[in-house]
Amino acid sequence: MEFKKSLFFSAIIVSVFIIAACQQAPRQGTVPEEFQDGQASEGSGENALPTCAETWVCKNENTRAFRTQDCKFEQESNCQGGCSGGQCIEVPSSQPPAAPPAADAPVGPKETAAAPPQKKSCEPGYACLDSKRVGYRRSDCSFDNVDACLGSCSNGKCIAAPAQEESKLVPGSVVEGQKPIGAIGDTYFDFSKGDIFVKDTLDRDMKVYLFSPGSGYQFVKAYGSGANIWAVEKSISAAAFDDCQPSQEKLENIKNLYSGQILCVITKENKRAMLGGTWTGVPDFNTVFTWRYFP
Repeated sequence: MEFKKSLFFSAIIVSVFIIAACQQAPRQGTVPEEFQDGQASEGSGENALPTCAETWVCKNENTRAFRTQDCKFEQESNCQGGCSGGQCIEVPSSQPPAAPPAADAPVGPKETAAAPPQKKSCEPGYACLDSKRVGYRRSDCSFDNVDACLGSCSNGKCIAAPAQEESKLVPGSVVEGQKPIGAIGDTYFDFSKGDIFVKDTLDRDMKVYLFSPGSGYQFVKAYGSGANIWAVEKSISAAAFDDCQPSQEKLENIKNLYSGQILCVITKENKRAMLGGTWTGVPDFNTVFTWRYFP
């Protein structure tokens, strides 16, 4: 009986020593992968708290997460191709990679290039530039050798203006008529013969010079055969013989004739004549003038 009691107390004592030894021994075991980097402990003994380095880690083979200092996980995301080293493994694309841009290619958004403008093309040959001009049209639709038509232009040809009937000279009466200048440059007058705006005459009373339309001059320049011309501020439609009364201070060799004026002329026969017209802007070869001769 005494032996059993001694054995029982011995077993109790041994158990107490074993338990005490276990409580003093440090804990041992394997630290999970996600806690291995930068692991430390706060405090000491049994109340120590784990600490971790803040970084991205693989929580498992398919999950990426941000590990905080207290070893918690945040911002978890699923990795379709798996997780390694704290990064999702990129899933290979079925599309071929795009070719890298050339070294000198400009950086910027892609734009669709506009189609180049279509060049005009024309059939070469003479054509009307407008209703009053004709010229040679090239295949690129530009014009060369442009000439003005005295009448009009049609189908690449100048059409002569219809002849205007002029009054015949009748002794002792007023002779008058209307006529366009007809050409750029000099034209001549011999009122006694009815030569009005002609290119040449042997014995002239005066001449008129018409400038090109590009000059911008809004007048024609008259040149007398001497000091035998002057201008009057009156329309030719209302002018009469008495409106051209000469005086020594009026007579000139050269005079600019504007729209709405009359040019008075003393002819070589010492008779009187007048010339005038109405136009807008710059006169041209189609501008019509009225003339009167008092034999």
